Amino acid sequence: HPEFRIAMALPWMASPGTSTAKLPPWLPFFIATAGHSSLLIDWFIFHESTLSAQQLPHGLRVSNVKLVDLHSGGMATLFARTMGAAIGLPETNVSAISSRMRYMFQKWPRLVAEYK
Repeated sequence: HPEFRIAMALPWMASPGTSTAKLPPWLPFFIATAGHSSLLIDWFIFHESTLSAQQLPHGLRVSNVKLVDLHSGGMATLFARTMGAAIGLPETNVSAISSRMRYMFQKWPRLVAEYK
């Protein structure tokens, strides 16, 4: 549809001890499949400096899959700011939530999948 598009957000956090230089094994298959929905859907993969479009084979660079680097600790900061804004927390409380979430995401990266 030329006027409306769907945005899908996918958080990706590497497991502790996983090499950040290596793409997750499922990513090429996901990108190849997601490319077929390019007329309607944009996929935003949020990550913390673990993925790079330059690592992808040239044939897997599709226009509707965008890798968004939040840098180290960025996922926790994004979650904390969103939660803080939703419930009207002062900045000091948001900062405390962010540091605790950063610790939790480093220790248990799959927690992102459980927190929706």
